[in-house]
Amino acid sequence: MKKSEVLELVAALRDRFPKAGKEFSARNAAAYCEDLIDLEFSTSVAAVRRLAATVQWFPSIAEIRSAYADIAVPTPDPDEAWKEALQYGRKNGWGRELAGPREVVEVHPAVKDAVEGLGGWRQLGQSTSQEIDRAHFIKLYSSSRARYRDKTISQPLIEETQRKLLRGQSEENQSEGEESENTRRLGRR
Repeated sequence: MKKSEVLELVAALRDRFPKAGKEFSARNAAAYCEDLIDLEFSTSVAAVRRLAATVQWFPSIAEIRSAYADIAVPTPDPDEAWKEALQYGRKNGWGRELAGPREVVEVHPAVKDAVEGLGGWRQLGQSTSQEIDRAHFIKLYSSSRARYRDKTISQPLIEETQRKLLRGQSEENQSEGEESENTRRLGRR
């Protein structure tokens, strides 16, 4: 997002939550801008509108990023994920080689991780206790889904902070290098 778009998004938040908007300081706005600038504008607006319709209090940065992730990179709920895993397994022969062409079916990465935690597609296809498999899958999927969402929600912020730190360190190293060079030059005179 451009800075002007982030400011527009923050203004939209203040407009939709007028009671809390009065207490929203310039420092608050700066923090929101810094932590939301990596998001795509139109999806961010949709997230803010969703929050305005579903929450009563001014949303935190975490709530906005979570709503954004739900729109930008949705993850199926556990029941949908189990259904997706079963459909994928049936259409693709549970990891076995099929005689005819395979139907290309996409499955969410968190679903794949959960199935791998159960022993893989072949193991799931050979199982005789679907109720137990479903219970284990839902536990594994909950963890996998949380990891996937966390990557989507917070990883860009972590990477940006690391880039800033590296730039700061390189600027410090550069200024230290310049100081030592100046010190050497002064020592030669």
